[in-house]
Amino acid sequence: IPRVRAEHILRPRLQEKLRNATARRLVVVAAPAAYGKTILLAQFARQSPRPTAWYSAEPADADIRTFLHRVYSSLAVVFYDFHVPPLLQSPLPSNWTSDSLIARLVNQLDDKNSGLILVWDDFHHLSSNPDIIAAVDQFIAHLPDDCTLILGSRTIPNLPSLERLLAYREASLLSSQELSLTEAETLLLLNAIRGEVPPALARQLHEKANGWLGG
Repeated sequence: IPRVRAEHILRPRLQEKLRNATARRLVVVAAPAAYGKTILLAQFARQSPRPTAWYSAEPADADIRTFLHRVYSSLAVVFYDFHVPPLLQSPLPSNWTSDSLIARLVNQLDDKNSGLILVWDDFHHLSSNPDIIAAVDQFIAHLPDDCTLILGSRTIPNLPSLERLLAYREASLLSSQELSLTEAETLLLLNAIRGEVPPALARQLHEKANGWLGG
């Protein structure tokens, strides 16, 4: 889980939204860069009473084998008996599919009865690979009832099931609209970075940036 620095302000309204959202199987936090997604998720993960497995995706992970290897590695940090399957550590047969490994992963999580939260940040790095999208969709469909998957992404993931999950209230979406700073949060952030800032100046900067952290 990424470290949280002193100048990273707490945003209770968003923490509450996340707490409520994790009653569902999927939570998508999607907004462009500099909206504070990773900071928000890291603060949430560090405060949550539920165990959390964190995975930060990288461009090099946009390969189904690498992706699954890293997912298992993130779970091994939480559960000592979660090892990367031998299949992912040797050359794959030409007719290999991820179905069996996804089923194995789901069964292992089901056996834990842990209430686990899985955070997969920077998921936009993986969205171009249809094999990964299909595997994640399968994983969500069979995710144990006591587990929640949170996807942090610069774009809304192109998961085939997302629209249905949102319609049936099995998923929640936090977008740039929710992640935009309020005027009060802008003042807190400026005070944390620059010291005491006049409220009038904070208001002016807030209006100029339109709630964007990078503004």
